[in-house]
Amino acid sequence: MKILILGAKGMLTPYVIKALEKDHELRITDVSDLSGDDQYKKHEVLQVDITNLNQVTEAAKGVDAIINLAVVRHDLQLAFDVNSIGCFNMMVAAKTHNIKRVINTGPHWVASAQSYEKFDFDINPDIPHHPGTGLYAISKSAGQEICRIFAENHNINVINLLFNHLRAPFEPRMAVRPEHFWPFSVAKKDAGMSLLAAIEVDMKKLSTTCETFFISADVPHNQYSNVKAKEVLGWQPTNNFEKHWRQSAKK
Repeated sequence: MKILILGAKGMLTPYVIKALEKDHELRITDVSDLSGDDQYKKHEVLQVDITNLNQVTEAAKGVDAIINLAVVRHDLQLAFDVNSIGCFNMMVAAKTHNIKRVINTGPHWVASAQSYEKFDFDINPDIPHHPGTGLYAISKSAGQEICRIFAENHNINVINLLFNHLRAPFEPRMAVRPEHFWPFSVAKKDAGMSLLAAIEVDMKKLSTTCETFFISADVPHNQYSNVKAKEVLGWQPTNNFEKHWRQSAKK
């Protein structure tokens, strides 16, 4: 499968590339120039501004799927331009080139902001979404809604993968204080593998043309449920960060 990756400068991209490159052809793009970066040298690279419809549409020619990793968190105008209008441009490109598989990414706050965080068990990605008023969450939520509307009206399959804390695979216990270990965390390698699962899942397994999944490690309190990702996508986290929530046995 030939895959267009938008917004390749993010922290997750190296893990996505490693997960995909063995079996898929990648066209990697970002608003910055990637041509001199060794980690992309085995792949086609393009300089593409996701806020520019013509550039995104041109970059999507000849691909089978699109992955959107683009994000801006703090600048008011850029956040909506990248996180919301960027999704519109991506979906127009998918419609224009008859691309039927789109993977969109975002923070778990798109579905579950502060109002849901007061609950303590089994929050799942199919709850009525409440992104709150934070710039990052609400701009990404608007982008996801744009994806949903395109998916329903143009028969494009959209998979939304929602993350929170992306952690190094083997952080020392002391690197994360217990009160700072957020229950919605996932190892970066496992997060990358979730993109592979989304790219390769049989779309007949999806209930609708637009589905949302929580990508989170298995932790005992299960505040946020990853069951849907495991059952539908066939994704399995390999790191549950046990050392951060289980005390060592006393001798």
